[in-house]
Amino acid sequence: MARGAGVDRASVTVDGRVASWRAVRRRFSDRRVVGAALPPRRAVTRLAAAVVARVGARVRTVREEIAYQELIVAAYLAILAGALIVARGAGWQRELAGVAADALVLFVGIAVGRTGAARSGGGLALLHRALVFAPIVLSYLQLRGILPAVRSASFDAELLAFDRAVFGIEPAVDWQPFVRPWLTEWFAFFYWSYFPIVAVSVLAFVCGVSDDAAFGRFSSGMLVVYCTAHLLYMVVPGHGPYRHLADELHVPLEGGAFWSSVRAIVDAAGAQKDIFPSLHTAAPAFIALFAFRHRRESSVLARAWLPLAFATSQIVIATMYLRWHWLIDVVAGMVLACVAVFVGERLHEKQRRHREARALGPAFAPLPWGARATESRERDRWELPLASCVRRRAGRRARRRQSRTRDG
Repeated sequence: MARGAGVDRASVTVDGRVASWRAVRRRFSDRRVVGAALPPRRAVTRLAAAVVARVGARVRTVREEIAYQELIVAAYLAILAGALIVARGAGWQRELAGVAADALVLFVGIAVGRTGAARSGGGLALLHRALVFAPIVLSYLQLRGILPAVRSASFDAELLAFDRAVFGIEPAVDWQPFVRPWLTEWFAFFYWSYFPIVAVSVLAFVCGVSDDAAFGRFSSGMLVVYCTAHLLYMVVPGHGPYRHLADELHVPLEGGAFWSSVRAIVDAAGAQKDIFPSLHTAAPAFIALFAFRHRRESSVLARAWLPLAFATSQIVIATMYLRWHWLIDVVAGMVLACVAVFVGERLHEKQRRHREARALGPAFAPLPWGARATESRERDRWELPLASCVRRRAGRRARRRQSRTRDG
């Protein structure tokens, strides 16, 4: 038989389409059967071309379907890694390995989110959401090592000078006459409440909200808050008034269980130089603003926004009363929260138009237990008003008939 006779080589190469793995293996098996195998170099070249084309097609699919939330986290991790590589401070290689592990978690999340099983809902849909948020939590726990490795300087003196020049006050110093043990415990409780407020809010949206618009706006906004704050910590690092103004703080803070708990948490898990902007201000303020803005769309948010607003106000005061933050840190946190609400909504709308134009499904698959509730709400939204309208029209017709009967 002539060399290569009777064999369709186009199915192995790439000419506008990608050969499947099964097709590639079948063609090479057929060549051995008929005694028309390609030379080893050409066989390897064609197989490599098929592999590259297959991988390229998959990359193009992921690039087309990737969610904006995943891009935000990817850009954040890339900036962290780039800052470590450029600065090369103490322990930068160890911290870079940690950032690489965070990136691997995100990569697994993207891979899970683009599988057919995740897009159809179920446990993989929940895993996809969790793996997108996980790198933010992991990287925060690594900031204690990342911040000194990127920048060893401290800007406490500049932040203090700005407060006194612009605001004419520094709460950590000027509020000392009002320090009382019961007041310290009151604000320590609200400072501590930041953690359950953020944790419950994030878990509620990640694990229980299937509505694409609600989850898209909230997740985009929260990622903007945390990624921006973590990156600004590298730009404006500082320790805060409790350390920089130790010589001017003559009235000690004394409290009870919550004050002891707050100090233990900050000492154990805090990044130590994470003051500008204040995340204790930005995150609760974003959640409260989000709940207020969308209170008409959810009965839960309608009931929650006022308590959230009160708790946020106390947390904001606590950050300065407990001497963790400068006044400008708090102002920057409020500005960041307002910007995140606006940016989160704009990102979601842009992503929705992008995916609708390409006939793609939602960026995050609906959860099975939340999908039924969403369907029920949508049904109530349209069917109940329609039924009420039908009943009103039927009542009007009945009253007209009765009126004509009496007149007759």
